[in-house]
Parts: sequence; structure tokens; C-alpha cells
Amino acid sequence: MDVIEASIWILLFLLAILVLGAWVYAASRYVEQIEACFPNSDFVKANKSTYSHAGMLGKMMRVGSITVMLSMNGIFVRKGLVDSSDISNFPASVRRNLLILWYFHVTVFAGAAALYLWVKCFGR
Repeated sequence: MDVIEASIWILLFLLAILVLGAWVYAASRYVEQIEACFPNSDFVKANKSTYSHAGMLGKMMRVGSITVMLSMNGIFVRKGLVDSSDISNFPASVRRNLLILWYFHVTVFAGAAALYLWVKCFGR
């Protein structure tokens, strides 16, 4: 393993820790406020009842599932899991922050997977 490869692994590890910390912060601080914005959503109610006893991991799952719902809201509305008025009334700034966190999370994971494949295919 050369210095550049090790540096990239360390950077990706630190970014993953940063993303995890951001999810913990968002979940511990805002999960109830975020869920209150979806009073008509069966999806959010079901996730709340499922994960409410799981502690911090449950809160992270609840915020993460709402973030996925916001990123692919058309599918959730079409399936009747969320009310379209709840989606349109959701605060834009919170939605933007959650989606940025989600896309950053996916990018870090994809970068780690790509680096792993690169090392396996072209490594020494």
C-alpha cells in the first residue's frame, strides 16, 4: 500500500466518521420535529412505532428513512405511504440539509467501494 492509497483510505474513514456524527446530531436533535411535519403519513407513523424503542440507532433509522422518502417522494406518494401535502409543507431548509447529508453519505460510501474495487483489481 503506497502513501497516496493510505491517505485516501484515511480520508474516507474520517469522512465516514463525520457523516456518522452528522446523522447522530440530526437524529438526536431533530427527529421529533421532523416527524411532526408528517401528521398524515402512515410511513412515518409505522417507522416511529417500529424504531421508537431502539434508542439512538432507532432515531437514526427514522431520520434516514424520512430522508429517503424526501429524496424519492414521488414513489412514496404514488404508493400512498405519505400525503403529498405533508411533502409540500415540509420546511425547505430542513429538506435541503437532510438531502445534502444523504447525498454526502452515499458519495462517501461509493468512494470507499470504488477505492476497494480499484485496489482489488489494480493493486499490487
